[in-house]
Amino acid sequence: MAQGCHLIYSNADREHFPLNKTIERPTVEEVAQQFKSTFNLDWCKTPSQGLVIDEPSGIKIDESKAAGSFGISKEKLKIFSERFENLEPRHQALVSGLLSARGDRQADIITGLGNYALKDDMAKRIPDALNHLLKHDKNTTGLFNQMRKGQSPWISNLKNTGVGKADGIAFEVLASSKMLHTPIKGRPISIGDRLDFGPKLQASYGGGGDINVSDGKTESIFSQPHRNTVEADLMITQSPLNGGKEIAVDFKHSIGKATITRQQLKGVAVALKTGEVDEWHFVSNSSFSNSVKKDLQEINKDLEDDHKPTIQLHQYYDWR
Repeated sequence: MAQGCHLIYSNADREHFPLNKTIERPTVEEVAQQFKSTFNLDWCKTPSQGLVIDEPSGIKIDESKAAGSFGISKEKLKIFSERFENLEPRHQALVSGLLSARGDRQADIITGLGNYALKDDMAKRIPDALNHLLKHDKNTTGLFNQMRKGQSPWISNLKNTGVGKADGIAFEVLASSKMLHTPIKGRPISIGDRLDFGPKLQASYGGGGDINVSDGKTESIFSQPHRNTVEADLMITQSPLNGGKEIAVDFKHSIGKATITRQQLKGVAVALKTGEVDEWHFVSNSSFSNSVKKDLQEINKDLEDDHKPTIQLHQYYDWR
């Protein structure tokens, strides 16, 4: 039997199936408006910073105001402009929509995407990643708004010029976006799941020492780490239909072996033992160091003995 499909269309067929007709795509303006509409605009409690002028030819930055009121250097403005010009039209529209929707964060957006310490290929993919995340959960917190007083949102952290810092911060959003269609092993993000960025969890109680924890059936005592909180880069709150779990994800971007301090691992173990979080996953673009794996083996053994979920490592998770 012949393989494949070799159907012959008559002229009548062609009238009903216009194969040569080009599918209409949204205009740049429509893409920007659609992206803007995905934001919960009630969050914008402050007026626009007025750094961006929307003109028919595209966006224009008020350079004197950028330098005078916000201290944005010419170098950062130049990098932002060059990167913006090199984006494909749809992604330019996403950035324009973002600057319009989050007028209160225009300086952070410009300095973040114009950060010389951020790799060009990462900066290029951030608009689309944000688009995917906001379409999944337009009420997500931590990206452009503080999770709590005194805590910087993700977009503000993106301007960090420390060695490797900006890439690590970008990885949080790029990898989170990828998880929407390529989940880490055993942990998909489903429709209805809430996404929050940067929540802090208690890592110690009572100022240090040991703590007695009981679930009504078993009782255990474990040592407190010398830190008050641990922070999850991403918190996935499953809808009741999907299981209702609180799933914490911490991203580790590294050009070598990824590391996690023993202190952080012990803090995570506290959050799991107290039930503040149901799962904890560390995700890296690289592999984890042998010392991390050794520490984790010991801490996971303690968690298993206490009938608690173990900490999971996910290596070589490419954000592309």
